[in-house]
Amino acid sequence: MSKKFPRTKVTHDLFFQQSLMQKSIALDFFKAHLPRSVQSKIDWNSLTLEPGRFVAKEYRVQYSDVLYSVRLSEELAYLYILAEHKSYGDRFLPLQLLRYMCAIWQRYIEQKRKLGKGQGCLPMIYPLTYYHGRQSPYPYSTDIRDCFADKALAKAIFDKPFPLIDMTQYSDENLLQHGRASTFELLQKHIFAKDLLEDIQELLKNKHFIALMRETSGDYSFQVLQYMIEASESTHADKFLKQLTQQLPEIGDQIMTVGQQLRQQGIEQGIERGIERGIEQGIEQGIERGIKQGRTVEAMTIARTLLNRGMSLEEVAEITHLSYEKLQRIK
Repeated sequence: MSKKFPRTKVTHDLFFQQSLMQKSIALDFFKAHLPRSVQSKIDWNSLTLEPGRFVAKEYRVQYSDVLYSVRLSEELAYLYILAEHKSYGDRFLPLQLLRYMCAIWQRYIEQKRKLGKGQGCLPMIYPLTYYHGRQSPYPYSTDIRDCFADKALAKAIFDKPFPLIDMTQYSDENLLQHGRASTFELLQKHIFAKDLLEDIQELLKNKHFIALMRETSGDYSFQVLQYMIEASESTHADKFLKQLTQQLPEIGDQIMTVGQQLRQQGIEQGIERGIERGIEQGIEQGIERGIKQGRTVEAMTIARTLLNRGMSLEEVAEITHLSYEKLQRIK
């Protein structure tokens, strides 16, 4: 009696996958299509089908993929096949291929992290693209540089290490020539300094910085000062703002306005976070975070709020470090 098989529609991508997931078929496929120079380095006994698909579901009618791992020159490597099932090809096939290769590397990194192992080097991926459409031959290049109109510029980018803008390697004098961009560049270069104000003296004198603070008297100037206070490892916020006001008297009112906003923000957020996390531990953490971030939380205001909420003198004293005498007067 003949065996009956389920009747399901066999699509291009499904048939491709069913074929290449057979290890014996995949082995002969790779030996037929991989360069001899690559084959000579592969331990074919290590050929292993890897789980998962990297083509997003919405593209699986058009594309399918299969991934195998091997030992190549004694190192882990992958053989990745991306098949295009469209009739007439896709100019941006190289982009699709690059996306899926990056997804394979990302999964590799995450697996290493879960196992608590160092990342080491990325495994080599040898990609193969596969096409069986109506148009012949395949009409597009598989070189990603040919996806761009300016191929010379694309070649210059992809044939070299990606550019890195390393602030630690720029002199302050050089950065000060960058116009209004010099403000955030210099701040981020020196943000970990023990005395930020000392390190950014030249910035504070720079005409572009003064102009930027005057022109952006709203959100951005607030963000600049907030960043200087919160992200730096510098002095306490009150002292910091006072020194800054002395050095920049022409925008002193603006600096003090920002200081008042940060102070109020710190009070509100410190109390709110504290209440959310619990009376004792939460409020202490919330207030300490507010103080640490330079939001100038005022102990007297905090104490009054906590006492109004029913906290004991002992608990408030421990959190705010105010004396019992002061707390009695506040109460």
